[in-house]
Amino acid sequence: MDDRAVINPIAGKRLHQMGSLAVMAATLPDLNYLVKHLGFDQEDSRSFYSSQVYTRLENGRGFSLTGPFIGAPHAVMLLENLVCLGISQVIFMGWCGSVSPDACIGDILVPSCAFSDEGTSRHYGLDDPGICVEPSLPLQALMAETCRAQGLSFKQGPVWTTDAIYRETPEKIDDYRKRGALAVDMELSALCTAAAFRGIQLASVLVVSDEVWTHTWKPGFGNKEFKQSRKAVTQMIATLVERIFNG
Repeated sequence: MDDRAVINPIAGKRLHQMGSLAVMAATLPDLNYLVKHLGFDQEDSRSFYSSQVYTRLENGRGFSLTGPFIGAPHAVMLLENLVCLGISQVIFMGWCGSVSPDACIGDILVPSCAFSDEGTSRHYGLDDPGICVEPSLPLQALMAETCRAQGLSFKQGPVWTTDAIYRETPEKIDDYRKRGALAVDMELSALCTAAAFRGIQLASVLVVSDEVWTHTWKPGFGNKEFKQSRKAVTQMIATLVERIFNG
């Protein structure tokens, strides 16, 4: 695939030192949790392509935190600019909707792969939307190991990534469940494809926020287990960041 483009991300003067590791939080509530658990101050944030970015550098090493964002195009735009600024490892945290009775509100998922039903991946060499694209397996395995060490229960399996939150039809829900998908999100397959295209590592963790597998929407955004799982995941990510630096 021809990787040349007319417009390319450029490392600006204000954000030329980001470290090699970035945490990407899709939602503002999780971004705020991570600001706390990763030791940032709210006042430290800077504008970053319609999102916010926090950066810490210590003894020549560092990491960054960015978000919120929604959908594959925005997520990959941020990823591209992070790579341009020297990021080589990404940890992605997001929410997802269950398409299977095997995933319930509040469950933590460490996805094994993602079915692409979004348009961004097509521009990064994914010609077959039937392929389940994988995150970086070593980094994903380290995340799963960190979850176990923290005593977090989690489930593994494919997810389905879509651009169209209001077009999750019963037929599509049933089709992706039959293909093994546990949940649906809006970013993961594109992030995996773009990360592979750029030669960086990416791992992901999702928390089930709602359910659609019965063909009736069951929101769980105010659910106690959902909130507890998100807090636990942000604490796990803080431990994972420490393990990566000490490893």
